[in-house]
Amino acid sequence: MKRLSSFDLSVATVALLILMVLAYIILRGGNIPLNPTLIEPPPSASNVSVTSPIRVQFDHQVATEASELTLNIASAGASGQLSGALRVQGDTITLTPDSPWAPSTTFTVTLAAGVTGAAGEQLAEPLIWRFQTAPRQLLYTSLDAGYHEQLYMLELPVDPATGQMTPASARQLTDLPLGIWDFTVSPDGSRIIYSELKDGGMSDLWMLERGVAEPTFLLSCPNASCSGAAWSPTGQFIAFVRRNADAVGSFGPPRVWLLNMQSGETAQVFADNQTLGYNPQWSASGNWLSYLSPDLEGVGLYNVNDGRKGQIPTQSGDVGAWNPKQDQLLVSLLQQQGDQFWSHIHLVDPAQPDAPPVNLSGELAVDDSSAAWSADGQRMAFRRKEFEGARAGPAKQIWVMDADGSNQRPITSELGFDYGQPGWSPDGRYLLFHRFPLKGPDIVLSIWVTDVESGQSWQIVSPGQRPVWLP
Repeated sequence: MKRLSSFDLSVATVALLILMVLAYIILRGGNIPLNPTLIEPPPSASNVSVTSPIRVQFDHQVATEASELTLNIASAGASGQLSGALRVQGDTITLTPDSPWAPSTTFTVTLAAGVTGAAGEQLAEPLIWRFQTAPRQLLYTSLDAGYHEQLYMLELPVDPATGQMTPASARQLTDLPLGIWDFTVSPDGSRIIYSELKDGGMSDLWMLERGVAEPTFLLSCPNASCSGAAWSPTGQFIAFVRRNADAVGSFGPPRVWLLNMQSGETAQVFADNQTLGYNPQWSASGNWLSYLSPDLEGVGLYNVNDGRKGQIPTQSGDVGAWNPKQDQLLVSLLQQQGDQFWSHIHLVDPAQPDAPPVNLSGELAVDDSSAAWSADGQRMAFRRKEFEGARAGPAKQIWVMDADGSNQRPITSELGFDYGQPGWSPDGRYLLFHRFPLKGPDIVLSIWVTDVESGQSWQIVSPGQRPVWLP
């Protein structure tokens, strides 16, 4: 009998080990653990955004189909399967709720046992954790003693029994020598970018994380003004406007740039250096950028994936508002009726450039502008100035209508006050705006909130301006 060589013995040993491992897997099957490596929101987290998704990442690929998963959500008010988009991608399970979480609420999340991995691993025990959502919060600006605009945050607790809203004390977020120029909030509400003014009108970009006191320096713009930041839907990119200054401090025309939030790299959006633009806005898919274009005398459209371009001629100076659920843009366009011209809100689909914009304002003697979508894309709020009837006057009031232009109704009707850009609360219950008196003796901007259904209103801050909700 021929003796095995050392090489043959090694091969046989490896083969035996492989067989033993396979047998171990077959025999143990579901006893191999499937372990979570990331849970979001983290266990015991507080001040969580009401739009935050639930995400669990495991140490192996997940084989269980989304339809076979059981994910229960419980709070003091309700429990059960939460309505939302539940999906499995590789090693991660994600639930994106259809509607925002209730504010100031502790939720208990239970992912049932039995989730399996691609090689038979199993989640042996239910995965249970809790988190607490943030209260209703808003950001706004107000002038300091030196007449510089600073950024503030304010909590808006609501009495569940009466619905009464009682603002807490405001917290000042910036205290800068020359103040800020503008600010924007990330889609998940976790980060705020603001442009800090410097001498000569220059400005840099800074970032604040929710719950963190100290800001982070984001982007230096030497001899330039960087402002107008806009987050892409995923939060990966920032579109912003840069205006370079010459040797004597005069600023050149605005150009749109991109900042990669992961790599920190920046680049101009348009290869043609002569293409100008400002006030960029992202579509819901992240495929389109809209911007105000001095060259086109209106709104420019640019597809960041394939380079397609479009334009919407308008003299309103309104860049429009993207539907949060699909790539449709609301923009104010001039509408001629006889020898009169009025600004009406139109719906534009950039994927159908030959389709005429749909006039949602109707055949009315009104100027409509500053449209804002509700988070579910079912309603919009806007500013309206009427030229006929009992409400005719110089002031613009806040109105709402359905997404197809129906069910138009006023939210405010104080002809002595003009109302600014409205903003919907994440749950679609409240509208936020600033109010400006047209006559003295005290001409002070104040911030108001209105319950859309009941019509009840509260003055939240005075003086204050440019309010936005924190998601």
